[in-house]
Amino acid sequence: MRQKKSYLRLSIKMERLKLELYGNNAELCLKEVSKVLDKMINFQRYDEYNLDLTDELLANNDVTKMINEFSQIYEEYRTNRVAIENKKIIELDKGRVESTLDANEVTKSITKLLFPIQRERVKRIIVHVKGTTKEEAKKITELVAQEMQHADIYPVFTKSNVPSHTIVEGIFFGDFMPEFEED
Repeated sequence: MRQKKSYLRLSIKMERLKLELYGNNAELCLKEVSKVLDKMINFQRYDEYNLDLTDELLANNDVTKMINEFSQIYEEYRTNRVAIENKKIIELDKGRVESTLDANEVTKSITKLLFPIQRERVKRIIVHVKGTTKEEAKKITELVAQEMQHADIYPVFTKSNVPSHTIVEGIFFGDFMPEFEED
């Protein structure tokens, strides 16, 4: 009985990748190509998010896992970010300067964070607070939760080395209407 030989010659050219593959076992080669393309799609998705989000958020493995999971469920996402200026409290008798958030500024900033988002369509939110204390981050996340009661919220905190501002960013996943009309 004569056995069929399988071979593969494949050339893929993408923006950041040129791949040429030659092999005698087509089935094995196609499995490897599939793995490479899956990785490339993940990198491409990472690049899309990279335009809008802080490096600290994207460096968090738990966050990237959530992003991958949520983007498989929901085709659309929105991002937004605000910076809240911290008030400085100078304690002359103790000889130190502390930073704290003003409640009114936090409320205004949360409104600004959520304003461009189609709130009723949001299903899941990753809220990243880059600030000085976890307590402040918890308060900010609670304010977002009050405004977005129908959405599941996943808080992330990163300690900031910049005491002058607290950064709040959100990745909103849901069934959004298109932002722009396609021609």
